[in-house]
Amino acid sequence: MVNYCTWDGNNRQVPNGNTIVLSKGNLQVVQGSNVNQSIKSTFPFHGKQYIEVKMISNSSSVGSRQSIGIIEYNANIESTFTPSSNSTFSGIVFPRLTPYSDGSAGSIGADLTNGQTICLAYSEEDQKWWYRVNDGAWIGGGDPTVSSSTPSGTFTSGKTYLWINHLYGTDDENITDFGGSGYAYTPPAGYNTVSSDKHPEATITDPS
Repeated sequence: MVNYCTWDGNNRQVPNGNTIVLSKGNLQVVQGSNVNQSIKSTFPFHGKQYIEVKMISNSSSVGSRQSIGIIEYNANIESTFTPSSNSTFSGIVFPRLTPYSDGSAGSIGADLTNGQTICLAYSEEDQKWWYRVNDGAWIGGGDPTVSSSTPSGTFTSGKTYLWINHLYGTDDENITDFGGSGYAYTPPAGYNTVSSDKHPEATITDPS
C-alpha cells in the first residue's frame, strides 16, 4: 500500500487560535481569521520531488498572503512566525509570486489568480528548486531535468526539511497534490511523488 503525504493537523501554528480548517484528506486548507497560520507536512522532503498547489481563493489580490515550500523540520512555527521571515524557508509566496531561497526574496513575478496552479520541483542533489504556473515555462528560464540550469531558487544542503503551507487572511484557501490525486500537469522527468514508495525514510527520528 502506498501512503501519500498530507498536511499534518498535529504540526501547526496553534497559538494564534488554530484557525486553519483541513478537508479533502488533509490536502485542502482554508484560513478562518486574519492571523499567521502555518502547517507542516507528514512526510519530509527527500531526493527529487514534485508537487502542485492550486490557489482556490485569496483574501487580497496582491501581496504575500500564502506561501508553500520547504522549511527545516524543527523550525519554530509559533506566534508571529511567517515562512518568508525564516532563514530555512525556500519556496514561493503568492498571489504576488515571489521566490525565497533560505529566507531571502528573489525577483517578484506576476500575480496568481484563483484557480491557477503552482507547480514545484525540488532537487536535493542540486540544492535547487523551480516553479511554474500551470503548464507554462519554468520561472527563471531553467529546466529541473538539467542540473546545471538556472533555478527559481536554491536551498542549503545537509538539513532535514518538511513541506510547509502558510496562510494569513480570512478565506485564504489552497489545495495541494503530493501525487496521490493524480497531477493536473506533467511532472518533469525524474521527479517523484511525495509518497512512501518513493521515500522509504518517510519517518523523522528525533536526534535528541
